[in-house]
Amino acid sequence: MAIKTFSRQQLLDLVWSAPMRSVAAELGLSDVGLKKAVVKAGIPTPPQGHWNRAAAGKKAPPKPALPPRKFGASDQIQFGSSPWYNAQPDYPIDDPPPPAPEFDESLEAIRRRAEKAVGKIAVARDLKAAHPAIRQILADEAARAEKVRTSRWPSSWDQPRFTAPLDQRRLRLLNAVCLGVAKAGLRASLWGKEFPVISIAGDDASVPVIVQKMVMKGKNAETDNRLSIIAGMIPDRSQEILRRWDDPPEGRLEALITDVAVDLVVLVEEQFRAERMRRHAWRLEHREQCIEKARLARLEAERKERERREALEQARIDRLLHDADQLQKAQLIRQYVAEVGRHLESAPAPSAEAFKEWSGWALAQADRIDPVRNGSFLDRIEDEDLDDEKGA
Repeated sequence: MAIKTFSRQQLLDLVWSAPMRSVAAELGLSDVGLKKAVVKAGIPTPPQGHWNRAAAGKKAPPKPALPPRKFGASDQIQFGSSPWYNAQPDYPIDDPPPPAPEFDESLEAIRRRAEKAVGKIAVARDLKAAHPAIRQILADEAARAEKVRTSRWPSSWDQPRFTAPLDQRRLRLLNAVCLGVAKAGLRASLWGKEFPVISIAGDDASVPVIVQKMVMKGKNAETDNRLSIIAGMIPDRSQEILRRWDDPPEGRLEALITDVAVDLVVLVEEQFRAERMRRHAWRLEHREQCIEKARLARLEAERKERERREALEQARIDRLLHDADQLQKAQLIRQYVAEVGRHLESAPAPSAEAFKEWSGWALAQADRIDPVRNGSFLDRIEDEDLDDEKGA
């Protein structure tokens, strides 16, 4: 199936113009597949029985306005296989450059919407109502504790990782972050349980989040138990920090957790926009590469055509010289036959029949190689005309 791209508004108009099954068939999709894509994009669909009521002339709800797109999600929905991960086709160089991405909301508006979606959150005193990502960590902790308890030779490698009060606080902060961004429609999933790393993701962008002890220097560094929430850094993989929130000198991150969750929602949106801009820059570069490729191909074609014409011209000259040489040889043969004939008139000679036979053969050879007598010069002209047509 060739790739088809729609805006959310276009899909909203489509699914409110006819039954889902009819729209899906027109697009070459299953109605289930179309429904999943529409729901994932946050597009409202007609309620069950809508089209039956409309067909019966009964009052049906009108098409609603398009809700804002989800944080970190594209406004474009694609169906079919994308060439992005395959060989990228050449950009049509006669087309204008691709337009720069435009976003329907400013980041300030995104922040206001995120604040409204997240509301007010707090860090729980325990993890009894943990987010599923944190529950995975707790389950691993319980399995480790059970393994140590039942093992005859317990290993330090199998010990639970987050039993210390500071580590429990790390989990509570992560749990609050996960629950907070979930209220804004983002997914929080466990990326790596050893540290741990939580992935905060929209449909088209994500950021990793960790909570670790603040990096301090000085004689009190070891006893300072302040924490940092860091977005963008993955231990042992990436040291790029996109955003960082620290325990304040007088206070704790718990008091800032709502702002942290809102900032993370905005950060996912920023990452989505940055990726769109990077892809746009790539497309501009790809277009320039295609233009340069076409220019080099044109120069190469011109070079080959020039060489073809030079070779053709040289072949014409070679044929001309060959024909002239053959004509000269034919004339020499005729002169030779004539000279032999004159010589035989005044000297004893073989029989007239023998000379006639020999001279006939010799003159026939002269005619055979003579391009004028045998008409081969006409073939040369016609061949050259054909060569000119092929090169045109």
